[in-house]
Amino acid sequence: MVTFQIGSTFLDLNKGVYFRRIGDRFVISVWLGIIILSNMLLAISVISRLSLLVVSILSFGLMLFSILISRKIYVRTLKPYLSLELILGFIFLLIGISFVTTQVVVLYDTGGDHFGIIKWLSRYGAVPGLALIYYGFGYTSSWFALGASFNDWILDARTSTLTGGFAFLIAILHFWICLVRVFINRAKIEDWFIVISSLLAFAVITRYEIYVSPSQDLPIIILTIVTAWTIIIISRNESRVLSKELFTNSDKGIIPLILSAGAVSMKLSAIPILLVSVFFYVFLKKSVRGILNCALITFLLLLPFLAVQAITSGCLSYPSSLVCVDLPWSIGTEKIKAVSEQIRKAAQWSSITPPDTNSWRWLLQWYIREKYQNGLILLAIISFYSSIKELCNHHLHWAKWPIAMGIIGFFYTILLGPTWRYSLGYLSITSGIFMSIYFGKKKSAFNKVLSYFQSVVSPKLAPVVFLFLFSITIPLLSIMVNNLKTFNYLRLEIHDAARKGELSLDIYKHYRLILPPPILNFQLGVKYSGDKMLFTVSDLELVEEKVNDFHFYKPKNGYQCWNAELPCTQFLTYDNIKLRYPEVGIGKGFVRIR
Repeated sequence: MVTFQIGSTFLDLNKGVYFRRIGDRFVISVWLGIIILSNMLLAISVISRLSLLVVSILSFGLMLFSILISRKIYVRTLKPYLSLELILGFIFLLIGISFVTTQVVVLYDTGGDHFGIIKWLSRYGAVPGLALIYYGFGYTSSWFALGASFNDWILDARTSTLTGGFAFLIAILHFWICLVRVFINRAKIEDWFIVISSLLAFAVITRYEIYVSPSQDLPIIILTIVTAWTIIIISRNESRVLSKELFTNSDKGIIPLILSAGAVSMKLSAIPILLVSVFFYVFLKKSVRGILNCALITFLLLLPFLAVQAITSGCLSYPSSLVCVDLPWSIGTEKIKAVSEQIRKAAQWSSITPPDTNSWRWLLQWYIREKYQNGLILLAIISFYSSIKELCNHHLHWAKWPIAMGIIGFFYTILLGPTWRYSLGYLSITSGIFMSIYFGKKKSAFNKVLSYFQSVVSPKLAPVVFLFLFSITIPLLSIMVNNLKTFNYLRLEIHDAARKGELSLDIYKHYRLILPPPILNFQLGVKYSGDKMLFTVSDLELVEEKVNDFHFYKPKNGYQCWNAELPCTQFLTYDNIKLRYPEVGIGKGFVRIR
């Protein structure tokens, strides 16, 4: 409700005339509110640690400012659309999502750097030279700033799935809104786009349960779809004159621009979204002033991100070495190039990188492992072939923007790191736009199928029925993922280690109904059964070491620190580092000894 109020005020101030339907306004307002809130928290991290008190004061201040500016409490606008049945459906949906997001987190990157960054932000804020401790801590994300704000007090080390669960909830609600419109035969092309694109994305998201983590990949996937959706709405309605005054005062391209810049502040894999949104904004403005406005808006939105990047690593585009500053705590361009190459190769091989990585042999490995990505590529080609006649005959110029976003994004991620976590959003919108055009062309045939389903489920009951179906389906899919060995081996390894007494799980059994479980501190080992590599799981053991004037902890086995005491790192980026201010401690950062 906080993000809805903040985003709605901005939408009204901008006179968002294209987003008149309450469902569209809700989704856009919530995402605008998330971006504004998370970026302000990232800016605050420069001067203060992030906590429940900070996020509470900031939320209250933004709510109050919003009400004073707009003279309106936007939550009330939802009241006419609610009923007892819908409220019960929402409650059951929340229970279903809570069931899957209160699982123990096992995503490898969470223990490696995601939760470590969140913990540093919640304890100390943005720390100079953090990348010197471990190169993974140099990554900056407004999404981590949002998560760090809740990593406090009774919720300490328990909210690593909070942000992922919230993003998944908003995506499900967006899908539900558009699916209901399809069912009651009031769907526009943009509704079909959300239904199809979301289904394609959900198929992979639920398979890997990426929402059971604080990973930025989930909001990037969702924001890719949402940004493309807003561009479709604006492009299709741009020629319709609603009111000369509204068009004069409305900044038509600013919504996708803010969404895409907000996505980049979460992770640099969203750069193609921003690139297309910038061109779209300039195309609508067609003036020098428009270009200057675009540059100013983008810079202001990315300023907290760039500032924290400079503080933690000395490079504004980390892990790229394109824009680096020579500071006492800078990680150095040579090291950054080595880190970027390591990340790219790891994504190419999707496993332990072999010694000979200069060949193109990774393509075969990628083809075998990335089954979902290859399936989506094939689907995009087939759907393009099916809709090409419609594209040519009807001059669907509005489709060029999401198509460009999908294609540019896919090739960008192939170069950056060809893993589904980077490319899923781009592939989903590419297939989604072509299939939406195809279904629009087959509308009369589809209506016959729709009439059959409407005879089974009343259109008036459909919204509630869909919510209850979602609330049942989500936990069932999670149970399948966690119990079929071909789906998720690591959870089986964890349960097996707990059964053998190698891993302590007792503490995690008593909190799930009241609080999310705490971070599971475990370490991964490797054993070989013939040519097959297997993982072993046991309780995390730490070794304390000293370098120059400070102590740090490192895992005895493996590369994950989870919720270990700070500073904890698998290995130091440099050995020749020291505290900036020894009398103050680690909170004031680290520098290299030159």
